[in-house]
Amino acid sequence: MLECALAMVLTASVPESRPEDVEWLLDDFTAVERVYYRYRPGIKPPFDTAVPPETVRRNVEALLRKVRALREVYGVTVTEAQLEAELARLDRTAREPAEWDDVKAALFNNRFRMRTTLAWPIVVDRELRRRFAADEKIHAGARARAERLREALVNARESGQTAADACAAVERQTGAAARRGAGPVPEAAAAQLRRPGDVSAVIEGPAEFALYVATGQAAGALSAAVFTAPKLGLDEWLAAREPAGHALPVDPLPPPR
Repeated sequence: MLECALAMVLTASVPESRPEDVEWLLDDFTAVERVYYRYRPGIKPPFDTAVPPETVRRNVEALLRKVRALREVYGVTVTEAQLEAELARLDRTAREPAEWDDVKAALFNNRFRMRTTLAWPIVVDRELRRRFAADEKIHAGARARAERLREALVNARESGQTAADACAAVERQTGAAARRGAGPVPEAAAAQLRRPGDVSAVIEGPAEFALYVATGQAAGALSAAVFTAPKLGLDEWLAAREPAGHALPVDPLPPPR
Protein backbone atom coordinates (compact mmCIF):
# COMPACT_ATOMS: atom_id res chain seq x y z
CA MET A 1 0.00 0.00 0.00
CA LEU A 2 2.96 2.32 0.44
CA GLU A 3 3.46 2.24 -3.32
CA CYS A 4 -0.09 3.49 -3.82
CA ALA A 5 0.37 6.23 -1.25
CA LEU A 6 3.64 7.38 -2.78
CA ALA A 7 2.15 7.35 -6.23
CA MET A 8 -0.73 9.60 -5.18
CA VAL A 9 1.52 11.84 -3.11
CA LEU A 10 4.44 12.42 -5.37
CA THR A 11 4.14 11.22 -8.94
CA ALA A 12 3.05 14.67 -10.09
CA SER A 13 6.50 15.96 -9.17
CA VAL A 14 8.84 13.02 -9.74
CA PRO A 15 12.25 14.34 -10.80
CA GLU A 16 12.70 14.37 -14.56
CA SER A 17 15.95 12.43 -14.17
CA ARG A 18 14.17 9.40 -12.76
CA PRO A 19 11.48 7.08 -14.13
CA GLU A 20 7.97 7.78 -12.97
CA ASP A 21 7.86 4.83 -10.62
CA VAL A 22 7.05 4.89 -6.96
CA GLU A 23 10.37 3.46 -5.85
CA TRP A 24 12.37 6.61 -6.50
CA LEU A 25 11.74 8.08 -3.05
CA LEU A 26 12.76 4.89 -1.28
CA ASP A 27 15.81 4.70 -3.53
CA ASP A 28 16.85 8.26 -2.70
CA PHE A 29 16.43 7.80 1.05
CA THR A 30 18.48 4.62 0.78
CA ALA A 31 21.20 6.40 -1.20
CA VAL A 32 21.53 9.05 1.50
CA GLU A 33 21.65 6.46 4.26
CA ARG A 34 24.35 4.60 2.34
CA VAL A 35 26.58 7.70 2.27
CA TYR A 36 26.12 8.38 5.98
CA TYR A 37 26.87 4.74 6.72
CA ARG A 38 30.03 4.82 4.64
CA TYR A 39 31.35 7.71 6.72
CA ARG A 40 30.50 6.01 10.04
CA PRO A 41 33.77 4.97 11.71
CA GLY A 42 34.65 1.52 13.02
CA ILE A 43 34.08 -2.04 11.92
CA LYS A 44 30.59 -2.35 10.45
CA PRO A 45 28.36 -5.09 9.07
CA PRO A 46 27.30 -4.77 5.43
CA PHE A 47 25.02 -1.82 4.76
CA ASP A 48 22.06 -3.95 3.75
CA THR A 49 22.32 -5.77 7.08
CA ALA A 50 22.66 -2.64 9.18
CA VAL A 51 20.04 -0.63 7.26
CA PRO A 52 17.62 -3.13 5.68
CA PRO A 53 15.01 -1.93 3.20
CA GLU A 54 12.31 -2.32 5.84
CA THR A 55 13.98 0.38 7.94
CA VAL A 56 13.98 2.88 5.08
CA ARG A 57 10.39 2.00 4.24
CA ARG A 58 9.31 2.63 7.84
CA ASN A 59 11.03 6.01 7.77
CA VAL A 60 9.24 6.97 4.57
CA GLU A 61 5.91 5.79 5.97
CA ALA A 62 6.53 7.88 9.11
CA LEU A 63 7.28 10.93 6.98
CA LEU A 64 4.08 10.51 4.97
CA ARG A 65 2.04 10.19 8.17
CA LYS A 66 3.51 13.45 9.42
CA VAL A 67 2.88 15.19 6.10
CA ARG A 68 -0.71 13.99 6.14
CA ALA A 69 -1.29 15.02 9.75
CA LEU A 70 0.19 18.46 9.14
CA ARG A 71 -2.15 18.97 6.22
CA GLU A 72 -5.32 17.34 7.55
CA VAL A 73 -5.20 18.56 11.15
CA TYR A 74 -3.49 21.93 10.78
CA GLY A 75 -4.13 22.82 7.14
CA VAL A 76 -0.42 23.30 6.45
CA THR A 77 1.57 22.23 3.41
CA VAL A 78 5.31 22.86 3.46
CA THR A 79 6.41 25.31 0.76
CA GLU A 80 9.32 25.19 -1.66
CA ALA A 81 10.68 28.36 -0.06
CA GLN A 82 10.80 26.66 3.34
CA LEU A 83 12.62 23.68 1.87
CA GLU A 84 15.14 25.86 0.07
CA ALA A 85 15.77 27.78 3.30
CA GLU A 86 16.36 24.51 5.13
CA LEU A 87 18.77 23.30 2.45
CA ALA A 88 20.67 26.57 2.79
CA ARG A 89 20.86 26.06 6.55
CA LEU A 90 22.15 22.52 6.07
CA ASP A 91 24.77 23.82 3.66
CA ARG A 92 25.94 26.43 6.17
CA THR A 93 26.06 24.11 9.15
CA ALA A 94 27.49 20.94 7.62
CA ARG A 95 30.19 19.70 9.98
CA GLU A 96 31.79 17.45 7.38
CA PRO A 97 31.69 19.26 4.03
CA ALA A 98 33.05 16.28 2.10
CA GLU A 99 30.38 13.99 3.52
CA TRP A 100 27.67 16.54 2.81
CA ASP A 101 28.88 16.93 -0.76
CA ASP A 102 28.72 13.16 -1.18
CA VAL A 103 25.17 13.12 0.19
CA LYS A 104 24.11 15.68 -2.40
CA ALA A 105 26.00 13.84 -5.12
CA ALA A 106 24.07 10.68 -4.23
CA LEU A 107 20.99 12.66 -5.24
CA PHE A 108 22.74 13.88 -8.41
CA ASN A 109 22.68 17.43 -6.98
CA ASN A 110 19.07 17.62 -8.12
CA ARG A 111 17.33 20.43 -6.23
CA PHE A 112 13.95 18.73 -6.11
CA ARG A 113 15.42 15.48 -4.85
CA MET A 114 17.53 17.28 -2.24
CA ARG A 115 14.51 19.25 -1.03
CA THR A 116 12.41 16.10 -0.81
CA THR A 117 14.95 13.74 0.76
CA LEU A 118 17.05 16.07 2.92
CA ALA A 119 14.92 19.09 3.82
CA TRP A 120 11.33 17.81 3.68
CA PRO A 121 11.59 15.40 6.67
CA ILE A 122 13.20 18.09 8.85
CA VAL A 123 10.77 20.88 8.02
CA VAL A 124 7.69 18.67 8.26
CA ASP A 125 8.78 17.33 11.65
CA ARG A 126 9.54 20.82 12.97
CA GLU A 127 6.29 22.36 11.74
CA LEU A 128 4.19 19.47 13.02
CA ARG A 129 5.85 19.34 16.45
CA ARG A 130 5.45 23.08 16.95
CA ARG A 131 1.73 22.96 16.26
CA PHE A 132 1.16 19.70 18.09
CA ALA A 133 2.86 20.94 21.28
CA ALA A 134 0.57 23.97 21.38
CA ASP A 135 -2.65 22.15 20.42
CA GLU A 136 -5.08 22.88 23.25
CA LYS A 137 -7.65 20.37 22.02
CA ILE A 138 -5.24 17.44 21.88
CA HIS A 139 -3.71 18.24 25.26
CA ALA A 140 -6.95 19.18 27.05
CA GLY A 141 -6.98 15.89 28.96
CA ALA A 142 -3.49 16.41 30.35
CA ARG A 143 -4.31 19.98 31.38
CA ALA A 144 -7.47 18.77 33.11
CA ARG A 145 -5.45 16.20 35.08
CA ALA A 146 -3.02 18.90 36.16
CA GLU A 147 -5.85 21.19 37.23
CA ARG A 148 -7.35 18.36 39.33
CA LEU A 149 -3.99 17.84 41.00
CA ARG A 150 -3.81 21.53 41.80
CA GLU A 151 -7.34 21.54 43.20
CA ALA A 152 -6.49 18.59 45.45
CA LEU A 153 -3.33 20.32 46.69
CA VAL A 154 -5.14 23.57 47.42
CA ASN A 155 -7.89 21.72 49.30
CA ALA A 156 -5.32 19.83 51.36
CA ARG A 157 -3.53 23.05 52.26
CA GLU A 158 -6.79 24.79 53.17
CA SER A 159 -7.61 21.91 55.50
CA GLY A 160 -4.53 22.82 57.52
CA GLN A 161 -2.06 20.25 56.25
CA THR A 162 1.58 21.19 55.84
CA ALA A 163 2.99 21.34 52.34
CA ALA A 164 4.78 18.01 52.81
CA ASP A 165 1.63 16.33 54.17
CA ALA A 166 -0.48 17.84 51.40
CA CYS A 167 1.87 16.45 48.75
CA ALA A 168 1.82 13.02 50.38
CA ALA A 169 -1.98 13.06 50.61
CA VAL A 170 -2.39 13.96 46.95
CA GLU A 171 0.05 11.26 45.96
CA ARG A 172 -2.02 8.70 47.87
CA GLN A 173 -5.31 9.96 46.43
CA THR A 174 -4.29 10.25 42.79
CA GLY A 175 -1.35 7.93 42.32
CA ALA A 176 0.66 10.86 40.97
CA ALA A 177 4.26 11.13 42.15
CA ALA A 178 5.76 14.47 43.03
CA ARG A 179 9.37 15.20 42.18
CA ARG A 180 11.16 16.73 45.12
CA GLY A 181 14.39 18.65 44.80
CA ALA A 182 13.98 18.64 41.04
CA GLY A 183 16.27 21.60 40.47
CA PRO A 184 15.61 25.33 40.09
CA VAL A 185 11.99 26.39 40.04
CA PRO A 186 11.06 28.00 36.69
CA GLU A 187 10.67 31.74 36.80
CA ALA A 188 6.96 31.56 35.97
CA ALA A 189 6.37 29.37 39.04
CA ALA A 190 8.86 31.08 41.35
CA ALA A 191 7.02 34.38 40.96
CA GLN A 192 3.92 32.72 42.44
CA LEU A 193 5.63 31.00 45.40
CA ARG A 194 6.18 33.38 48.30
CA ARG A 195 6.21 31.07 51.31
CA PRO A 196 6.11 27.35 52.13
CA GLY A 197 2.75 25.89 51.23
CA ASP A 198 2.06 28.13 48.25
CA VAL A 199 0.84 26.33 45.12
CA SER A 200 1.54 27.67 41.65
CA ALA A 201 -0.87 27.80 38.76
CA VAL A 202 -0.64 25.05 36.16
CA ILE A 203 2.27 25.86 33.85
CA GLU A 204 2.43 24.45 30.34
CA GLY A 205 5.70 23.12 28.96
CA PRO A 206 6.56 21.42 25.67
CA ALA A 207 6.00 17.89 27.02
CA GLU A 208 3.93 18.31 30.19
CA PHE A 209 1.81 20.49 32.43
CA ALA A 210 3.39 21.20 35.82
CA LEU A 211 2.48 22.78 39.12
CA TYR A 212 4.84 23.60 41.96
CA VAL A 213 4.37 23.46 45.70
CA ALA A 214 6.74 25.37 47.97
CA THR A 215 7.79 22.84 50.59
CA GLY A 216 10.41 24.72 52.60
CA GLN A 217 12.70 27.69 52.88
CA ALA A 218 16.36 27.97 53.77
CA ALA A 219 18.68 30.97 53.53
CA GLY A 220 15.91 32.89 51.82
CA ALA A 221 15.49 30.32 49.04
CA LEU A 222 12.36 28.24 48.60
CA SER A 223 12.47 24.52 47.87
CA ALA A 224 9.60 22.99 45.93
CA ALA A 225 7.98 19.79 44.81
CA VAL A 226 6.51 19.49 41.34
CA PHE A 227 3.56 17.48 40.09
CA THR A 228 3.31 16.86 36.35
CA ALA A 229 0.73 15.65 33.86
CA PRO A 230 2.53 14.44 30.70
CA LYS A 231 1.13 15.49 27.37
CA LEU A 232 0.28 12.98 24.69
CA GLY A 233 3.41 12.25 22.68
CA LEU A 234 3.54 12.98 18.97
CA ASP A 235 4.45 9.41 18.02
CA GLU A 236 1.61 8.08 20.17
CA TRP A 237 -0.84 10.50 18.54
CA LEU A 238 0.31 9.61 15.03
CA ALA A 239 -0.01 5.90 15.80
CA ALA A 240 -3.56 6.47 17.02
CA ARG A 241 -4.42 8.28 13.78
CA GLU A 242 -2.94 5.52 11.62
CA PRO A 243 -2.28 2.35 13.67
CA ALA A 244 0.63 0.07 12.84
CA GLY A 245 -0.27 -2.19 9.98
CA HIS A 246 -3.07 0.14 8.90
CA ALA A 247 -2.99 0.79 5.17
CA LEU A 248 -1.82 4.30 4.37
CA PRO A 249 -4.66 6.35 2.90
CA VAL A 250 -4.28 6.92 -0.82
CA ASP A 251 -6.06 10.26 -1.10
CA PRO A 252 -4.06 12.79 -3.13
CA LEU A 253 -1.52 14.67 -1.04
CA PRO A 254 0.12 17.86 -2.31
CA PRO A 255 3.81 17.35 -3.06
CA PRO A 256 6.32 19.53 -1.21
CA ARG A 257 6.46 22.91 -2.92
